[in-house]
Amino acid sequence: MLYSVVDAPICTSVTCDDWRKFVSALSVFGRAAIVVTLIGRAYAVWSRNRLILGYLTVLGTMCVVADAFHVPYEQCVATSDPPICSWHLLNHFMSEQLD
Repeated sequence: MLYSVVDAPICTSVTCDDWRKFVSALSVFGRAAIVVTLIGRAYAVWSRNRLILGYLTVLGTMCVVADAFHVPYEQCVATSDPPICSWHLLNHFMSEQLD
């Protein structure tokens, strides 16, 4: 629903890119809440195993941080790839598959 606000002309002083960045930042917090909830549930199911808690915490933190790094590069009209999906990285993986 928030992404539909990006396309609607609500306020002329706020650009489309600003709305998209705001909505993306909100989605980072939403995903972080979901990750924390799932980690807590897995921790409880695995009889409060600290190894599981540590592993999932590191994995969840990496996911949320990677998601947060993407927010500043959100645009309504993409003019370039975000750094996570850069062509250099793609070319590196493609060249390894061809060998």
